[in-house]
Amino acid sequence: MANDKLHTLRALRAGCAAALASLCALATIPALANVGPPMIGGDLVAEPTGLESIDVTGEMLEIDLRPLEQAQPARISATYQLDNRGQGREVELMFVTLSPRVSSFEVTLNGEYIEPNTRQIDATSLPATWQPPAQTPGLNEAAIGYFPTGKVNSEVAVALFKPDIPAGPSTLTVRYEAEAVRYMGGGLPTDQWQLAYSLAPARSWASFGQLNVSVLVPPGWQIATEPPLTRQGDALSGTFNGVPADAIALTARAPEPALYRIAALVLPVLLVVILAGGLVAILRLGWLRGRGGKGVVLAALGMALLWAALVLVIGLAGVLVPPSLLPPLQANDYGYERAFTLIGVVVLAGLAAIVGFASAVLAGLLARGRAQAQP
Repeated sequence: MANDKLHTLRALRAGCAAALASLCALATIPALANVGPPMIGGDLVAEPTGLESIDVTGEMLEIDLRPLEQAQPARISATYQLDNRGQGREVELMFVTLSPRVSSFEVTLNGEYIEPNTRQIDATSLPATWQPPAQTPGLNEAAIGYFPTGKVNSEVAVALFKPDIPAGPSTLTVRYEAEAVRYMGGGLPTDQWQLAYSLAPARSWASFGQLNVSVLVPPGWQIATEPPLTRQGDALSGTFNGVPADAIALTARAPEPALYRIAALVLPVLLVVILAGGLVAILRLGWLRGRGGKGVVLAALGMALLWAALVLVIGLAGVLVPPSLLPPLQANDYGYERAFTLIGVVVLAGLAAIVGFASAVLAGLLARGRAQAQP
């Protein structure tokens, strides 16, 4: 009898721990249930207007997506080789971001810095060539709809530069940051990042020669591009004569590590094993206690609480551990699925306690009845 009491006290202690874990799980739900549109952020990234009377013999465009690893804006750098066939003239270069702000624009002409001027304009007054593409290529599905935040804003920021372009050749360099769209749909473990660089305004330039494109991604990241670019390591490149498309559209994401895939597979399987094995063990214990004629209820309570606690711990681990193994700042937390799964785990543990106790008692009573019926 003393052993039964000790066993029951230990089981009750495990049940208290299970209850505490349940409260911790429920406390995480509000943070996981903050669901809005499946995409956030995004600036318009485009060629400037203002070169309608200037020949552009070549452009070196670099799109650096490596800051996305830290959820920071991408870095854009464009170097234009200009050829002014007439006299020196002042031009007005205009860059639009499709957001309420202008972010870190830096323009130099032949190495000399040009002071910017910024203002707000009505988004509806922008020419059609400024609008972003409707989609970017998908990584595991069809193309993804592309909706930069500023697309719905009534006012957007523009950066204006008025350089004096000398006669003959010169070099214009533009550097700035651009916020990518963070797309949380698609059912992938990590968020997808979208960025589109509009080339359409270049069609209005006097002429456009060769375009050399370079895209840098964080180590090992997946990326899809349109038009296609050649990948070598973590750099992609392409060379085009003239304007190859209205926009260069990019979609990239951090891949899930092998440890994540292992945990996401093993923990659910382990939960199933514990559910099945625990029930068998409880029935067996109840039967043995019933044949012995003592301690059935206490043993049933202890085993049921221990089984429920184990179900709760492994279930919570299956929900919370795999996301913790994903790259920092990249985990896809969109939707209510994880919150509902946590609730489901808590309910499952409660049911395990009830079913386990009832099953053990029933098995014990059946065993005792059979033992008493034997001569």
